[in-house]
Amino acid sequence: MLILLAFSLNAQKKVEKERRVDREEVPEEALEWFEDAYEDAGKVRWYFEKNNQGDSYEAKLKWKGHKHSVEFSTTGVIEDIEILITTDELPEQTRKKLLGYFDTHYKKYRIRKIQRQLNGEPDDLEDVIDEDETEDILIRYEIEFYGKTATRKELYEGLFDADGHLINRRVMKLRPTNNLIY
Repeated sequence: MLILLAFSLNAQKKVEKERRVDREEVPEEALEWFEDAYEDAGKVRWYFEKNNQGDSYEAKLKWKGHKHSVEFSTTGVIEDIEILITTDELPEQTRKKLLGYFDTHYKKYRIRKIQRQLNGEPDDLEDVIDEDETEDILIRYEIEFYGKTATRKELYEGLFDADGHLINRRVMKLRPTNNLIY
């Protein structure tokens, strides 16, 4: 059973493409929710995203000192909010558990990005943004990291629960580029 679980965690690959879109291309329901929650938001960039889980629209902005990414279904229903944070902004117990996971499973690792992921009902997610109310909100952490084991070195995306336990992990496939990267 453990072997099958380990195999399924390694077998998943994340492939993601996004393109910038005009505000007029975004579903009306998404725009209404966004404007209610993020009143007086400054510069907002809208994207259409295709990935293994399906298509979605995404708003990206800076809000209260953090980069926010707000994802909507193609019909305009909010799916989640992701907030870019640093390791220091993790709750202490969560940080200890996460770092323990990395130390145990990888010879070397480097955390590339941490996002606090918020899921819940549209009204509850709106309350998080305009009232800092987190009741009935599911909090998770999406972490991009480079990990080196005895046999491989990969870029991964791990999803962890609020306590720092791994939910799933997948290899991230980087887009090919014609540019030289030094």
